[in-house]
Amino acid sequence: PPSEAVSAIVRDVVRAVAAAGSAGKPRWVEKMAPVQFTCDAGDVAARVAARADGWHALAAAEAKARGDGKKVNFAVVYRNRFRSDAFASGGGGKGAAEKEKEKDADAADADADADAKKTNLNPFSRALVLPAVAAAVQDALRGANDGGADASSFEIGVDLRDPDVVVFVEVLSVPDAGGAGAPSGRFARRLAVGVASKSSGTFAAKKKGIEAASLKGLS
Repeated sequence: PPSEAVSAIVRDVVRAVAAAGSAGKPRWVEKMAPVQFTCDAGDVAARVAARADGWHALAAAEAKARGDGKKVNFAVVYRNRFRSDAFASGGGGKGAAEKEKEKDADAADADADADAKKTNLNPFSRALVLPAVAAAVQDALRGANDGGADASSFEIGVDLRDPDVVVFVEVLSVPDAGGAGAPSGRFARRLAVGVASKSSGTFAAKKKGIEAASLKGLS
């Protein structure tokens, strides 16, 4: 699984840093997050549901690791890394990624009239993606899709500070083929989704939120 691959790489970096100090730190890769699949925004709930068995097993293992085996807390981490133009250069104006972040922040803060605004939001925006993913993840971790005998074996909760399971959701840029199928030089949006357990050591809770484990920050 991707989370195990990332965990193994983090352990290798830890060993390298312990043996060689700062010389063992990676120069070009700062953070790594597991990715299990990519999809369009409208398909994300179904794609999560298709992985319910594996994600439920992951939650069960974390519940057992807690000692009581009765509750697992999860969090969904959303990052927008979209750039509309692969060749965009820095300038005096705001870039596409910065504008998109501002749009998402405005949508997240407008809880009072969120329903009215949703019809105008980009389908990849935080306000639309986050609730859809969170609901699908909760069902998957609970085991609601397996019909049930094991569905109530432990409680599922949300903890944004110290979760047992984290689902990373990132909006990435992928080449836009354009109408004729030829590369247009511009990018389209695509969701990248991956799950990681606390025991894997592939994420850390920071003051500003949950982040993928930092390889450069290892000491």
